[in-house]
Amino acid sequence: MPTQRFLIAPPDAGLVNNVKPWLIPDSAFTQLNNAYVFRGRVKKRPGTRVIDSAGTGTTLKSRLRVNIGTTDAVTGNFSVTVPGSDFGIGQSFSIGSTIFNVYQNGPMRSTGSATGTYNTATGAVAITGNNTNPLTDVFFYPGQPVLSLSQYEPIPVGTEKTMAFDQQFAYFYSNGWGRITGGDDTWTGSFIDYYWTTNYRGPDAADRFYFITNNTQTDGIRYYDGATFTKIAPFIRDSGDTLVTAKLLVSFKNRLLALNTVETTVMPAATERFPNRLRFSQIGNPVENSALDIPNAAWNENSPGKGGSIDAPTTEEIITASLIKDRLIVYFEESVYEVVFTGNEVQPFLWQQLNSELGAGATFSIVSFDKQDLSIGNAGIIGCNGVVVERIDANIPDEIFNIIAQGNILSQIYGVRDYIIEQAYWALATIENNPFPIYPNRILCYNYITGTWALFNDTVTSFGYFQESTNNFKRQVIGGNQQGYTFMIDRDVSFLTQSFTITNIVVGSPVTITSISHNLFDGDFVYIQNVTGISNLNGNIFKVTRVDFDNFTISAPTAAGTYTGGGTYAQVPKIDIFTKQYNFFTDIGQNMANDKVDFFIERTDSGALTIDYFASSSTTSLLTAGTITGSLIGTGVLETSAYATVPFEATQDRLWHSIYPQVNGESIQLRIYSSDTQMTNPIISLQPFELHGMLFYVSTTSFRFE
Repeated sequence: MPTQRFLIAPPDAGLVNNVKPWLIPDSAFTQLNNAYVFRGRVKKRPGTRVIDSAGTGTTLKSRLRVNIGTTDAVTGNFSVTVPGSDFGIGQSFSIGSTIFNVYQNGPMRSTGSATGTYNTATGAVAITGNNTNPLTDVFFYPGQPVLSLSQYEPIPVGTEKTMAFDQQFAYFYSNGWGRITGGDDTWTGSFIDYYWTTNYRGPDAADRFYFITNNTQTDGIRYYDGATFTKIAPFIRDSGDTLVTAKLLVSFKNRLLALNTVETTVMPAATERFPNRLRFSQIGNPVENSALDIPNAAWNENSPGKGGSIDAPTTEEIITASLIKDRLIVYFEESVYEVVFTGNEVQPFLWQQLNSELGAGATFSIVSFDKQDLSIGNAGIIGCNGVVVERIDANIPDEIFNIIAQGNILSQIYGVRDYIIEQAYWALATIENNPFPIYPNRILCYNYITGTWALFNDTVTSFGYFQESTNNFKRQVIGGNQQGYTFMIDRDVSFLTQSFTITNIVVGSPVTITSISHNLFDGDFVYIQNVTGISNLNGNIFKVTRVDFDNFTISAPTAAGTYTGGGTYAQVPKIDIFTKQYNFFTDIGQNMANDKVDFFIERTDSGALTIDYFASSSTTSLLTAGTITGSLIGTGVLETSAYATVPFEATQDRLWHSIYPQVNGESIQLRIYSSDTQMTNPIISLQPFELHGMLFYVSTTSFRFE
């Protein structure tokens, strides 16, 4: 039979797994890992870069850090006890370009001539022999998870400050992260006690306060006025009862609202959580809270026109909330309510149910749009427009059930909207390859323009925004991880920045690397840089074998030396895409032969991928079988760079390159992926990838059952 050609373009349907692979649309994929759909093409996932307004490209400024003083003016020596109460292995210090890694209690690794010791029980640090750096700032890196990235919005407009929190401290970015001190400036939460923040007024209408809660009784509710943190426990009754903390704080109808509250009563003396409660302040100033004048307290429900509360008519817990235009939508465990404004000063709010089946399971999964909110619940990924609540994940209906819900992982789901590349991201953990989840290990990506899905391999503990003064104040998405690193999401970068610390290295067969809470698993790849004392590691990519939460091994037979510190690594995401199971003659009941596929790709400098293929819904690799038998035409390697034998290609933006499958069956399915050899070659694996279309050369063969 004559060969016929079928064009698959644009490949714009994304990940679809709600039906069998032969039934999905031609432009869809049954697996789309570390690639996503963007404006009619499939692209490698966006990369990351350091947050560095000075443009020095150093990861030190992108990591949450505390300035703990300066070295001695004469000797350059330094000693102090670091702030906080969390001291341990995995933390670091820096003086200028010298880095000190804490790998034990006592002497630290040092990348310079200076030496240092650190007491992991008391937090006492001492550094000597640093006479080349007198009067130099000393930075301490706590190495804790980034639990919030949000913006404080003081006056004037356009001066937003990007704020970050880890388990103990608050930070502000100004040419590098620095701790904010003043007042109640230390927290005591755990790695799952994320911070909910909101901007609202203070005593004067011109004040701009930044209210903070991590939903723990010890830390309570606090506000930042631009200079200091103040903890508040507002009086809620004449008896002296107080509001201790809340899961959420929301500014609505000129009042500050606390939802899912913890309250203390004087008589009887008790502290109790009210998971379905909304408590509100007076109109205007929410911090009027004089113990000498309790009736005038801003939250006092015994004084008409001041504060009050209203419990939702459900026993479910309030999980999260958001504003859609001028409407407050509150998500419970298995239902959604609207907080209706009545205009009555005594009882200004009422509850109205919008949905009784779908709710939210993750507080920080809310991604807000002008006309709709998206969130992740126990029964699906849902959208709410203020009237209708419905699942939006029809193309991937089972993905929600792959999200690990045991332990604390559900509470760690974090969402954000990327305005630049028109995507919503959710950091989450999935069952796949994650038997012992501590931190999120995947990013679920949703193109809200086309309604398409993808998955990325990455560890992100929180998302937020950052406005670069050097980039016309463009609102960039930033993320943070479990070691206190932050990074900027950038579609024009094709790899992930160095964002993990190597605490220790033991050379052997294999090489053992200590990196606290690394969250890597067997088969992951890491790109190592900045190692001192050991040769043949920097600039190389290695495949990982997991040992435990803090250690992994790599095969590096030529590595030699003794580690002196400073090492970092980046995870290298592996592109892994499965197409539909194609048969262009299904309607006439015939099998298909395929001997050529042209790929329409964006030209790169040195990139390449591997194309495998499968026949008749089998999982047997025909690329492997063809290599073994010698029947393979070509190598299965799809070069995305210009062919040396075709000089004109070097001037083209897009290229047509061919692969020759030699397959016959009921259907053919392609796998587009990076092999281990390609992954461990930085010249190849760090390159971008864009697929514009595929052209199949096929012919009919036998009828069914022949």
